[in-house]
Amino acid sequence: MKKLFPTVIFATALLSGCALYASTNFQPYETKNGTFVGQGGAKETIDGVDFWTSGEPPRKFQMLGVIDDDRVNNPITMNSLKGAVALKAKQAGGDAVIWSGESNRHGDRASSKFAVIKYLD
Repeated sequence: MKKLFPTVIFATALLSGCALYASTNFQPYETKNGTFVGQGGAKETIDGVDFWTSGEPPRKFQMLGVIDDDRVNNPITMNSLKGAVALKAKQAGGDAVIWSGESNRHGDRASSKFAVIKYLD
């Protein structure tokens, strides 16, 4: 038991430290006509949320908002990117996200932008 305690403390500090180096923020999107129909594309599903990485869903959808993610560019924080985006999209009532196609890396930082959408059919 005594050997396990330092490991648990280290893991907790590591994970809580990583949270300080990442932010995932949602901003609502407002428009008169927020209904769209895409032509299709490539997607993967993470934690129940569809990630459209190329193209848009070939069905009717509504844009709910935008997620901006900024984090330290290292394997630990980048590995949690999609999970953090999926959680934020679910909290906003979204079924899917569309990657904007831009991922900026500035030194040790990486930022990404996703549109949060809700399927209408």
